Amino acid sequence: MSDFQSRTTQIRVLVADSSRIHTHLLAEALKRDAQFEAIPFDLESPRLAAVAIGLDADVLVISANLDEQPSRGFEILRELRSVSSKVRAVVLMDSLNDEMVLSAFRAGAKGIFGKNQPVEVLRQCV
Repeated sequence: MSDFQSRTTQIRVLVADSSRIHTHLLAEALKRDAQFEAIPFDLESPRLAAVAIGLDADVLVISANLDEQPSRGFEILRELRSVSSKVRAVVLMDSLNDEMVLSAFRAGAKGIFGKNQPVEVLRQCV
């Protein structure tokens, strides 16, 4: 199968969790499903929106809390939405309280994933 054929059948997912180890573990868990091309994001968060667009990501899986700042992921998601509406976003959350869920959707999330849920639930969100 050519790279083009494999790209058209896979969903390109950029993963940015609150720590590098969690980012890589989550990307590896998604890669176990052949329908996903999961790419871990290891750079500073201010570059995240540009990288998501540059990689032509279909989905951004982003932690609500990045750079040890609560709700930093929402700021980045709003930035991404201001330049592109193409990339769908699933927000990773430590707590699924109503206020945080509402904030995630207001920032532009298309789905929510609680970090204590099984990875199979995340696959369904993506």
